[in-house]
Amino acid sequence: MEKKEIRKQVFQIRRSSDPAELEKKSQIINQKIIELPAFQNADTIFVYMDCKGEVSVRPMLEAAWAMGKKTAAPRVTGPGAMKYYYITSYDDLAPGYYDIPEPTTEIEATEEDAFLIVPGVGFDKDRHRCGYGQGFYDRYLAAHPGLTSVAIAFDFQVYDHIPSNEFDISPELLVTESAMYGEIIPRTEPERQYYFMEKCKEKVAELSRELGRPLTASPITFGCQMNARDSEKLAGILETIGYQLVEGEDADFVIYNTCTVRENANLRVYGRLGVLGGIKKKHPHMLIALCGCMMQENEVVEKLKKSYRFVDLIFGTHNIYKFAELIYQRLTSGKMVIDVWKDTSKIVEDLPVERKYPFKSGVNIMFGCNNFCSYCIVPYVRGRERSREPKDIIREIEKLVADGVVEVMLLGQNVNSYGKNLEQPLTFAQLLQEVEKIEGLERIRFMTSHPKDLSDELIDVMAHSKKICKHMHLPLQSGSSRLLKIMNRHYNKEQYLTLVEKLRAAIPDISLTTDIIVGFPGETEEDFEETMDVVRKVRYDSAFTFIYSKRTGTPAAKMDNQVPETIVKQRFDRLLKEVQEISREESARLTGQTQPVLVEEVNDHDASLVTGRLSNNLLVHFPGSPDLIGKIVNVYLAECKGFYYMGDMR
Repeated sequence: MEKKEIRKQVFQIRRSSDPAELEKKSQIINQKIIELPAFQNADTIFVYMDCKGEVSVRPMLEAAWAMGKKTAAPRVTGPGAMKYYYITSYDDLAPGYYDIPEPTTEIEATEEDAFLIVPGVGFDKDRHRCGYGQGFYDRYLAAHPGLTSVAIAFDFQVYDHIPSNEFDISPELLVTESAMYGEIIPRTEPERQYYFMEKCKEKVAELSRELGRPLTASPITFGCQMNARDSEKLAGILETIGYQLVEGEDADFVIYNTCTVRENANLRVYGRLGVLGGIKKKHPHMLIALCGCMMQENEVVEKLKKSYRFVDLIFGTHNIYKFAELIYQRLTSGKMVIDVWKDTSKIVEDLPVERKYPFKSGVNIMFGCNNFCSYCIVPYVRGRERSREPKDIIREIEKLVADGVVEVMLLGQNVNSYGKNLEQPLTFAQLLQEVEKIEGLERIRFMTSHPKDLSDELIDVMAHSKKICKHMHLPLQSGSSRLLKIMNRHYNKEQYLTLVEKLRAAIPDISLTTDIIVGFPGETEEDFEETMDVVRKVRYDSAFTFIYSKRTGTPAAKMDNQVPETIVKQRFDRLLKEVQEISREESARLTGQTQPVLVEEVNDHDASLVTGRLSNNLLVHFPGSPDLIGKIVNVYLAECKGFYYMGDMR
């Protein structure tokens, strides 16, 4: 039936209906609305003002006033356009468009999360709507997608099918005197994601029954510890919705959590993705998802859309918390889902996490980066800095400790700048002091520290702490003050060496590790020798050394004077040799001492040994049984093998 005929039929029924009977049905509908949790929890209720024959909204309006809620009604402001204005009583209304009561107040209601009552001439059970033909509500709903929209109608207004097009917006729920169609999806997080987890759980269970076996999933991590922690969150959601976690690509659902710090990381993903495409051809039910930093690059997403159409789900770094919702979109639509955000200020707490280790855990304290080093893609793919509230961090760590965790790694792109954007600023050093108070927590680690923000306060807190590990990862990148300025690092060689002196003076046994780039654009032999000089003076326990990788979108990618590959390789080899020789010497300095070791696993090569980690982050292998895993034991460091120790428990 066409909308024109629907309107004609409904208007005829309205005219012939007993007003008292319609009022009785209105009461029933209003009571259903008032009892909805979404109505109860809403701060503001947007109502329409009913005309003759429509469902009356007066009972719910009066209930809202009695509950102390804000209320608003619409006023026509132009062809097909309306705005809502606050009303506090019927005195705030006067006849307006077509003599329908409209607000006389002038304060516009602009809440984007209000509870909105939607009228209509007719609806079908899928909530497609036939309005009065002016498009007021379709336009308003399209412009305000955050509103909780609920339609109300009498049973005689419900049809088997109402024609709809792309401009029609369906409300979430339709309430009549005898039925309710649809459901209200929670707007707030994490409640919204738990709703979608339940929906996904039904879909996964259904497919599992069809295949006659449990479904498996494998989150595969490329890149840094931030990514590793994100993968634990993905794994927690996958387990919650019914997948069994496995390792490797032989799974029903494979998720690549990608890195884009270096070009080689992108190439690895494309290569492995090609293999996955062949596997999926043999297993059509298989799902493939890509997320993480690489997905924040527009050219990557375009390449995937064009050349890797078998990928099911693409999302970035800012909306990992929406994983369940995105899975549900894919399972219900059958189409590739792409949801990549440019940036966000949102931090969603209390989602499931499946930890790799029961005794230690990473804990995000902040997200994003504001430093914009000229070679680095991270600020462009991780967004601007956002610090978690300290109470949320402490609460998470307390829960982890109650669950058996003895060591936490506080994670951020630059932990030293933690707290600067909080309403009540707190320094990273102050946060560490609060974390140290948690009973049952034995060890605290953190990374990464930017030298420009390393404070005397932090050094002092570390020096007096009984729980903070004697290790700091302090990226150098280059020893050349000239290059450091071009890199936009905001410190020079002398300032960096002064920080090292302060650390060593306050914490004599501290272990220092670093990152170093070789071959940055314009690097001369003199610049490189400055780097070698810092390496010799600091004597790092270890260093992550990298050949400069041009990343599109960064200032350094456009710089002239790219260093020839042969020269870069020669310098890299010289640096690596120097770093390794120093590391072997520095690592051996604890030989003959007895040190506390956190036992992490049974040794990969000899089942009679267990492997643990010292406070300074070095590995120790010693005789022991699996029941030691997760415990801190004293180990005599008998012999240094270069980058690890052999020892005996004491």
